[in-house]
This record gives sequence, C-alpha cells and structure tokens, in this order.
Amino acid sequence: MSMVLVIEDDRTQRLAAVLALRKAEHHVIEAEDGARGLALARECTPDLIVCDVMMPGMNGYQFVTALRADPAISDIPVIMLTAMAEPAAIRVGMTSGADDYLAKPFRVQVLCEAADSLILRRRTQRQRIVGALKAKFEVELDEQKQVIARQYETRMLQELNRQWDASAAAGQDSHHPRATVLLFDLIRTVEALTSQPQAAADLLRHAMQSARDTLYLFGAQHLQAYGSGFLAVFLGDGTPANSGPPQAVRAGAGLLKALPMVLGLPSDTPCPLTLALAEGEVDVVQFTDALHGDGTYRLVLGTATREAVALLAHAQAKAWTTVADQALARSLHGLGVRIGRRASIAVPGRPEELQICEYLGVG
Repeated sequence: MSMVLVIEDDRTQRLAAVLALRKAEHHVIEAEDGARGLALARECTPDLIVCDVMMPGMNGYQFVTALRADPAISDIPVIMLTAMAEPAAIRVGMTSGADDYLAKPFRVQVLCEAADSLILRRRTQRQRIVGALKAKFEVELDEQKQVIARQYETRMLQELNRQWDASAAAGQDSHHPRATVLLFDLIRTVEALTSQPQAAADLLRHAMQSARDTLYLFGAQHLQAYGSGFLAVFLGDGTPANSGPPQAVRAGAGLLKALPMVLGLPSDTPCPLTLALAEGEVDVVQFTDALHGDGTYRLVLGTATREAVALLAHAQAKAWTTVADQALARSLHGLGVRIGRRASIAVPGRPEELQICEYLGVG
C-alpha cells in the first residue's frame, strides 16, 4: 500500500481527493496548507503528494520549490490541482517541479490513474537505481576480494618459499629406497612459446616460481634443474592416500592447470608441458663448493631418476603429455588416472625393458 499526502485548503475538495485515493487502496494523510504539508512530507516521506495551487500562506508553487530543495524528499512526485487551466499556469506549475497537473473539478478516475502512474514510475526508478548501485557494489566487492586473495596468496607463497629454502639449507645427504620422481620439461616448453630471449627469460622466471609453489604445496621434498627440465622428489607422509605417487600426480595436474595462465596462453589451450612419473630408489646428494663459495648443490640420483629421464625422452619423441611405468599408473586408478598408449623402452642400468604408458584423466 502506497502513502499519499493530500494538501488542500478547501475541506470539500480535500475530502473528495482523500476518499477517491483511499478507495483506490492508498494510505492517505492530509494537510490543510502548504506549511503543514511540507512538515508532514518531511516526517512521513509519502510516495506521492497531491497539492492544490491556490492556498493561503505557502501556495502550491512555493511548496513544490521547497520540496525540491530538500534532498531527503526531493524525489517525491507531485500532482498539482488547480482551477486555473490556462497553459501559462500549467507551465508555471511544471517549471516549479510538479510531475502532473490536473484541473479542478477533477474526475476521480483520472486522479487515481495519475497517482498510480507516478507511484509506479518512482518505484521503477528507485529499483533501477538500487539495481545499479547493487551491481556497482558487487563489482567493487569482487575486486576487493580479489585484492585480498592476491595479498593472502602472495604472503602464503612467500612463507612457503621461506620454508622450502630453510629446509633445503638444513638438509644433508639422504637415501630413499622408494620415492616418486616427477620430471617435466619447463625450459623447452617456454622456449618453444617465444622467439625473444628476454621474453623467454621473463616467462621462465614466472613459470618456475609458479611450478615451485605448486610442487611445494603438493608435498615435494626436493626440486632441482635437470637438463632442460626440472625434477621433483615426493616421499609422501606415510599414509596410503598421501604417499609419493598420489602427491606427484596431483602436483602434475596442478602444473598442467597453472602454467598456461602463467605463460599467457588462452584458457582453452592444452598445456604443452610434458610430465614423466617414475618410482624407485632415490639418493639426494648435497655438496658445497668451498673453493668458490658458490653455496650448496644437490643432485638427485638413483633408479627412479634414470627411469624418469628415459620416460620423458620417449614422451617428447612421441608427443605424449604424461607418461609413467604401467605398474605405477595402474596403482593410481583411484585418482581417476586412466591408461592410454603403451610402449616398451630401454633404461640405462636396467636389464629388461620398462613397460610404460600414458596416464590420462589426471585431476
């Protein structure tokens, strides 16, 4: 139900307007002059005002001028009633800020239709304004969320990198009878995407940071450059669900999703990165160049490393995206891994050929 304020000094005319609007199911309040009407408008904020022109004290033109000057009530629509139907009088009323102009004696139906039209127009305008403000607020809120998310991500990754560097600095030689190795050709991938050496260097720097963060988040214990790629070692945390192979598979899936964005590729472009997954014995050897003071170096050796290198070479030659030995791939069925093409390859130091396959459906 809409509230309508009727301002009319003539009691009979005021009663006629009030009864007509109430019959049209509006809540009606009334005032006998402009000054009282302005006070009620400020107090009750009606949806519509019906106001006579010729009134003692503050007339209708003065009332509308005062109404439009008050920001709190300036948008309330006004219908002016007057016995002066001359065009000049109508122009004065419209110039003062009235929204409609009805001659007296008015017809009840015309008054109610004019009232309904102006109330609906004001409600529509307000809904449009609220909608625009809501959309603007949602955009600004989303932008603020993204800023906060980026700040959180940056701080989180800084802390992860600090922990990675600290753990690497404190490490010593270690032997792992059963570890999982993930080898990927990041450098070759980046170089294939650009012919500008400086652009390639910048892309590689960003891609390496993204890969480093992804691998650490998924539990990699060691990471080092290896040929044209990088090699990560996963040892797991002692639970079957989070052992080395599942960690490495999830890390690989994370790389395939993250790197296209870092490399500036379209969202629907398949990631050109090649991944090789192997499991077996791993030795992490660390040494320091005391003569040149260049810091601590690490080498990852063992059967798993040799197999990963052979797997990656085969995958690159055959244009496979992901590759693992068949036994390892079959053990990952619970992660949604499916077996694709198969092959047999020779691995240095291994007497028999290794049965390998594409592993598909990661992530």
